[in-house]
Amino acid sequence: MNFGKIVVKGSAGKYAGHRMIRGELVIRGDVGDWLGNQMSGGIILVYGNRIGNGIASKMDGGEIYLESPGLNLETAKNSVSDEMTKGKVYLRDKIIAFK
Repeated sequence: MNFGKIVVKGSAGKYAGHRMIRGELVIRGDVGDWLGNQMSGGIILVYGNRIGNGIASKMDGGEIYLESPGLNLETAKNSVSDEMTKGKVYLRDKIIAFK
């Protein structure tokens, strides 16, 4: 995705936001593995209670917001990839990963 806004009313599968440069991706449901993989900018908002593994893998900029009230801190932190090079991941109003 190069620019614009996409709203997914249901769940999204693997690689949602893959190589996203800028823009906004809103996911109302759950997401699969590798959310924001190789993302270099933009914003991803997730409202689902389930998230996959490898979030922000090789991410080089941008922000991911996990807004679900049903998602706990430990699950969210364990889902974020160690391979993130730059960017921020938030759980509601707290930063849980940044580089």
